[in-house]
Amino acid sequence: MATEYDLAQSFYIDSNAVEQASAVHITSVDLFFSSKPALGKSKSGIYAPGVSVYLCPMSNDQPQLEKTIQGSRARQEWANIVVDEASLTLTKFAFTRPILVATNTSYCFLVKFDGCDNYYSLWQAQTGEHFVSTNITASPSSGYNDGNFYKITNGSVQTKSTGSDLKFNLNIAKFNVLTNNYKFNENNYELFQYYASSLTGNFLTGEYVYKNTAPLSGNAVISSSSYTIVGQNGTTFSTTFPAGSYIVFSDGTTTNTAIRLVTGVSGASSMTVDELVHFSNSGGVNHYNTAVGKIYLFNKTRDNVIITNSNANSSIGFRNGDYIKSEDSGKQLRIQTMLNFDVGRVTSQLNIVTPPLTSANITASFSNSLYSSDASQLYKLPPAKRIFVDSFNAIIGSRSLVLANTSSSLVSGNVTVDGTISFSTSNKYTSPYIEESDLDVLVYNYAINNDATNEETGNGNASSRYISKKVVLGNDQDAEDLHLYTTAYIPNDTSIRIYGKVMNNNDFESGDSKNWTPLEEINVVDYASSPSNKNDVIQKEFRIPYYHTDETALAGYGKIVTPNTALSTSNDLSGSVTAGSTLVRVYPDGRPNNFFVSLVTAVTSSTITLSDTISNTTFNSAALKIKKISDVNKHSAFLNPQNKNIIRYYNNTMAPMDTYKTMKIKVVFLSPYTFRVPLLKDIRAVAVTA
Repeated sequence: MATEYDLAQSFYIDSNAVEQASAVHITSVDLFFSSKPALGKSKSGIYAPGVSVYLCPMSNDQPQLEKTIQGSRARQEWANIVVDEASLTLTKFAFTRPILVATNTSYCFLVKFDGCDNYYSLWQAQTGEHFVSTNITASPSSGYNDGNFYKITNGSVQTKSTGSDLKFNLNIAKFNVLTNNYKFNENNYELFQYYASSLTGNFLTGEYVYKNTAPLSGNAVISSSSYTIVGQNGTTFSTTFPAGSYIVFSDGTTTNTAIRLVTGVSGASSMTVDELVHFSNSGGVNHYNTAVGKIYLFNKTRDNVIITNSNANSSIGFRNGDYIKSEDSGKQLRIQTMLNFDVGRVTSQLNIVTPPLTSANITASFSNSLYSSDASQLYKLPPAKRIFVDSFNAIIGSRSLVLANTSSSLVSGNVTVDGTISFSTSNKYTSPYIEESDLDVLVYNYAINNDATNEETGNGNASSRYISKKVVLGNDQDAEDLHLYTTAYIPNDTSIRIYGKVMNNNDFESGDSKNWTPLEEINVVDYASSPSNKNDVIQKEFRIPYYHTDETALAGYGKIVTPNTALSTSNDLSGSVTAGSTLVRVYPDGRPNNFFVSLVTAVTSSTITLSDTISNTTFNSAALKIKKISDVNKHSAFLNPQNKNIIRYYNNTMAPMDTYKTMKIKVVFLSPYTFRVPLLKDIRAVAVTA
């Protein structure tokens, strides 16, 4: 850091003095001042210069001025600095939080006088001089264990003094040798879906919102220069607003709405609030006792909102159909459905430091969707490691829903997250602690469902899918088949579906307009991964299907005498197929794998004309089954047995395309639960010849 310093004193903490602790927590440094500048007469020109103290490491017997320890600044203002001519009275420089340092290691504290004011001076022991009020000659043994005194000029130039040391006390924390538990819960969240049509504009992250409801009786007189609110015309402040509750004021205009915390109530017509209201109204404005919260996330894409710090209680809360207004932006929306936040994964980011001889343990219990909790729902949360919650439908409950569904098995305090941090130490000079800069337990849910309808098209019903980049094969490397291999975690009741999209080099249609082909699994593995072991993965293999499975059998039979394009039909199929649009699969009855696929080009009451000439004599039969391929799947690829099982698909103009130059892969993840989901470890696609 760029701070300039004036003095430095190194120190060394011997582990033998602290029961062999490898680290201790410094709480403060005591300095002894022999002088300070007179008020308004400092050499620096600063009216009342103060003093700051920092800690830094040592290297090669030199203070590392540019490496001050984070959080190690302690300060006293001029008025608090005590000068004592007898060097007995100390001035304490306490750190905001204890600073962890290693024992058997040299450190240094740095002293900074505001403006480098040298009217400040500190008591020190100088070789050959007498201690104050004694005849004892000082002989400071300045060195490695006892520390060294440094004068600093120009803010950074260090001069070590071998014959003097500052007088100081270094104070370290002492702890009870025991285990203490600290609790954490959710922060009164509310999650809801809103009606998109009700939204009047974007809400601001961090702004207060409130449920729009009828005003209370009476009105409130407000002054922008006073914390006191005066009620009139029958207000009931003392019975409606206890200290710590929220009150909403509004004069009916968009900009004049204020949400304030009540700090005190004195009777039915007088209260004080925590902040000044930004507008005045001597005639009185409406006031409301209603549900209040703060916008944490406004997700316009998914039409949902997360609110924190909800004040919901047994009498007020957020409900389906409520209108919500914002304090600052003046926007409005209407709640469609109150929701709970499903928990599928938890990561602790509490950044807990555990010196030797100490330990820490983090656990959390989550309520299920029935708002109950038991011992089986307790999870240990190692720092920075993901924990999967996959044995029950864990939730963080919306506060309003929780209070409406309390039960005897709900966590004490009507909360849905019961977290505990347990600290232990076996040495009274050291303790585990949490870095204040990182106090998070992060939870995630899975956007997943169990519906793959229309995933053959570009807009299916699945909530969770992965789509690869387009792969372009090399020159003269057009492929005739596609095989795909996956390694995946697939617990019971979940599944993955694989789709491929292929394009011929002569197909100039848009790739986005192409169908996805559902790949079929071969050598089917009838095995489910263990719900408790994410490394219990399954190898699966997929390929282009031999033929379309989404078909409808047409009535009667067909007959053909090869070679021919005309197929005689025993039934009138003119109402079932459409010339130029319908794709059919034809095969001898009882032999579904010996087939041909062709486009219907004409149809009468007794004949279907096909786009392909059928030459294979195995189709000389009067008992040919005819199946109509669905419009959803007719553009999907298949292996054409009439052309050496080379891949074929029909483009949007129903032109047949054999082989492909480019491909893409889509993986669809399916589960009936939000807490138990499949996970893809890897995927390998191989373009091959037939």
